[in-house]
Amino acid sequence: TIAGRAAIPALSTAIAEGAGLMLVIFLLRVRRTFRGDPAPVRREIWQLSLPLMVSRLLTTLLRTASGALIPIRLMASGLTNAAAIADYGMLQGMVMPVLFLPGIVTGALGTVSTSAIAARQGKEQRRMAIGLFLSALVCGGAGMLLIHTCAPFLAQRIYNLPALSPLFRTAAPLTLFFALQHAVNGVMSGLGEQKRLLLPALGSALISLIGMYIWAAQPQLRILGAVRAMVAGQAAGLVWSFALTLRKI
Repeated sequence: TIAGRAAIPALSTAIAEGAGLMLVIFLLRVRRTFRGDPAPVRREIWQLSLPLMVSRLLTTLLRTASGALIPIRLMASGLTNAAAIADYGMLQGMVMPVLFLPGIVTGALGTVSTSAIAARQGKEQRRMAIGLFLSALVCGGAGMLLIHTCAPFLAQRIYNLPALSPLFRTAAPLTLFFALQHAVNGVMSGLGEQKRLLLPALGSALISLIGMYIWAAQPQLRILGAVRAMVAGQAAGLVWSFALTLRKI
């Protein structure tokens, strides 16, 4: 059935994640070297992880809300139900995965740099933070320019859908914003200040949803309006969190 085929990717992902989790638990048991009272460490882990959990939850809620809101507002612009769902599918299934590709590098850099920044103080800490920002700027900027330049090739040669070209070009700045946000998250995590990123994440989500509600219903914009809303929300959240990071370091 159609539903059965659609469930296969979710099932395979669940199996893969479960296998990875079991491997991590096994390695932790094999390499357990902690000595002393675990209670203070456990409390600190929860204090540091809760803000990240809430931030991830906001991201998930934003995707869920946008998944329901965008097709509804596209239909309000005059599209049929099938056309609205098709446009949303092109954005989430074809455009966004390409935008996330540079994040493989910047996400790894942000994660690895967290412990390195936490282990340093003063000028060394600031120097490492600036180096992380520059690396994210180079990777994200190069990815943005490449996607913008190769938009016709991606649309026509890879997906055989010329209508995707303006989507790629409009959404290309998100690649740079995602990369810089990875750097900000890495620095703030290294400083133990993850909780300060919650308000920027919430503001970014609200701006994106408001923009989607307004722009996606305009016949001259439609799905491009939804993309512009995502760009605006991500840019606002990034500027806010980046200002907090610079102030902290």
